[in-house]
This record gives sequence, structure tokens and C-alpha cells, in this order.
Amino acid sequence: MAKITQIPIPDDSFLHALACQTGVYADCFEATVACDIPQSDAFERFVFAFFDSPVFRVERAILRLAGKAPKDRSDPKALALGETDAFAAWRVERRADTEILLVVPNTPIRTCLSLQKEGSVARLRFGSAILPQEGKDIPHWAFRVTLPAHVVYSRLLLRAAVSGWAGATAKDG
Repeated sequence: MAKITQIPIPDDSFLHALACQTGVYADCFEATVACDIPQSDAFERFVFAFFDSPVFRVERAILRLAGKAPKDRSDPKALALGETDAFAAWRVERRADTEILLVVPNTPIRTCLSLQKEGSVARLRFGSAILPQEGKDIPHWAFRVTLPAHVVYSRLLLRAAVSGWAGATAKDG
């Protein structure tokens, strides 16, 4: 199993500009996996594996109760393939060939997935940013209290995506 490592926010990532703002909490986790497919296919696979993982399906079930859940596996597929800019509670804020930044509208929450392919391996990265409260230089107290759980959950989400990496495909099925 790939090791999940917390890394500094990469300078060339969408998260970097957010992380440099006063009062923003930002993190980034990385796992390295074998990768023998083209980079664009690998990124699609990662996005699908992440949002269709068993761990994220629990989050989707919770969102379903709030009326914001994806209906089925076609929703994470459409996001992975770039066919939609909306997924559950998230909206695409920025997208490139190997990176996607999502926002939960009207909240301070940002989610970022990126992939860096180097030869026959890919670095899968998952990061979050929480913007500060309006007029303050720190995130809301509720987020600060739950930060340890957020870090554990972030690692679980990336580990679940890595576990599903080999069998994930957004183009088939």
C-alpha cells in the first residue's frame, strides 16, 4: 500500500495562491502509485477513484440527506471526464489537465486534486483550504476544533482513492 504523506503546498498548485493568503488553513497529502497510462487518463482515473471510493460514498450518503448528493456513479464519472462543473455540494472553481479545484459555494471550503506523472509513477495529491471568517484572520472556530479529525479524514480519503486506483476507470462502466 502506498504511503500517505503530508507535504508542503506545491508552489505550482491551485492551492498555493490560497495558502499564501492571511488566515487560510491549507494542507496537501500525497501518495505515489505505479502508473502505465497517459497522464490525462491517469488524472481522470484519480478523480473518479477519489469521488467514487467507499470512504467518499459515506460522505455522499450524508450529503444525500441534505439533498446535495450525487445520484449515482455517473456523477463522479462526469466530473472526472470534465463533462460537468458541478458535483454534489461542490462546484469547479479551476480546472487544468492534471488539477481540479472545487469550492462549496457560500462556504470557506476548497478541495483540490492533482496528479504529477513521472515516468511509470504518478504522485496523487489531495489538498484542502479553509478560508478565514469574514473580517477575521483565522478560520471559524468549528473548523479549528475539528482540524485533527480533518487531517485523519483527508488521509483516509486519499488512501481509499489509492486502493481503488488500479480498478478505477471513468470512461468504462
